[in-house]
Amino acid sequence: MEKRVLILCAVAAAASLVVGILIGHFAIGKGGGGGGRGSRAEGQTGGGGGGHRGSRQFDSEQAMIADVIRDVDTKRLRSYLKFLSDQPHIAAQERDERLTEWMMREWEDAGLDKVKLATYDFYLSWPNQTNPNKVFLLDGNGRTKFTSRHKEEELREGDDSPDFIHAFNG
Repeated sequence: MEKRVLILCAVAAAASLVVGILIGHFAIGKGGGGGGRGSRAEGQTGGGGGGHRGSRQFDSEQAMIADVIRDVDTKRLRSYLKFLSDQPHIAAQERDERLTEWMMREWEDAGLDKVKLATYDFYLSWPNQTNPNKVFLLDGNGRTKFTSRHKEEELREGDDSPDFIHAFNG
């Protein structure tokens, strides 16, 4: 008896799958919504729907994409990067707060409708310059085999800013 029930369930599941595939194929193929093959065959483009659109997916947005690419100012991007990376900063410290305010002004000047700074509480450990965090590699007897450096060597003249945050394990 149990074998009959299992076979009946398997046949019902297979039949349901076939019926679903057939309904999906013919309904979408005849423009039954969903933006599948029928929409593509009729030459419609644009968002929503589903189905595979390939390279035609963004046909209606080509002018907008071309405008955005044309308006990208690489000199301005380069100046932004230089300004943001000019001095060291760490989360929630003075320089980070100044950069946040600067970014808000830049976005407002660029024409964004609404720029809002979301604040939240978080917990960080900051480096202690007088007692820096280090990583120690010990052997089986507890002897130090390696000690990490908390201060890196200066690669370029002027890189050793007094505000530089040396490596630490936060």
